[in-house]
Amino acid sequence: MYHMDKSKKSVRIVHVKSLGNNSPKINGQTEEKTKEKTQKTTTSVEEEILKKLNDLHRDVSELKDLQKDVSELKYTCYEMKAILEVQQLQQEIQLFQPSDDDQRARNLLLHGKFPTTTLEQLKEVDDKLKDDSEFYEALSTQLRKFKTKEMNTTCIAALRHLIHVDVASQMSWAGSVNKYAFTDYPHIIEIIRGICVGFNDANEKDVRRVMTNWFKNSAR
Repeated sequence: MYHMDKSKKSVRIVHVKSLGNNSPKINGQTEEKTKEKTQKTTTSVEEEILKKLNDLHRDVSELKDLQKDVSELKYTCYEMKAILEVQQLQQEIQLFQPSDDDQRARNLLLHGKFPTTTLEQLKEVDDKLKDDSEFYEALSTQLRKFKTKEMNTTCIAALRHLIHVDVASQMSWAGSVNKYAFTDYPHIIEIIRGICVGFNDANEKDVRRVMTNWFKNSAR
C-alpha cells in the first residue's frame, strides 16, 4: 500500500517535472512570435508614416510651384497694363497742344529722350535731373500721368517709359559681376519714388521690390 502510494507520487512528480521542463520552450516560442509580430507591425507603421511624409512633401512642392506660377502671372498682368499705359502716354506726348504753352515747352524738353537706349543716355538723364530743376519738374509731371489704381503698374510703366528693356536687361538693382547697378542712378530712382511712395500706402521698400523684380524679369 505504501509502495503504491510512493509509486504514484513518483509518477506524479515525474509528470510535473516533465511539464516544467517543456514550459520554457513553449514560452520562448510564444515570445519569439510576439516579437516577430510586433516588428512587422512597427515596420508597417513606419512605412505608412514614410509614405504620408512623402505625399506631404510632394503636396508642399506642388503648392510652392503653384504659388510661383500665380506670382509670375500677377507680375505679367502688371507688366501688360504698364505697357499699355506707356504706349498711350507716348502717343499723347506726340500730340502737342499749341494753346498750352507750358505743356508744349515740357514736351519739347523731353521729346525724343525716352526710353533711353544706352547706359550713357541713362547717365545723362540722371545728371540732368540733378542739375536742371525745370527738366526735373517736366519729367515728374510726365511720369505722374502713369498713375493707375495699382502702385506696381504705375512703377513699371514709369520704368518702361524711362529705360528700354534692352538696357534694363543689362542691369539689376544693386549690380553684380555682369550687371550694372541701378542704384548708380539715384535721381532717376528718386523721381520714380516720388510718384509711387505713399501710393495706396506703398513705402520705399515696396517700390524697391517692384523695381528689383522688373530688372530681374527684363533679363529673361
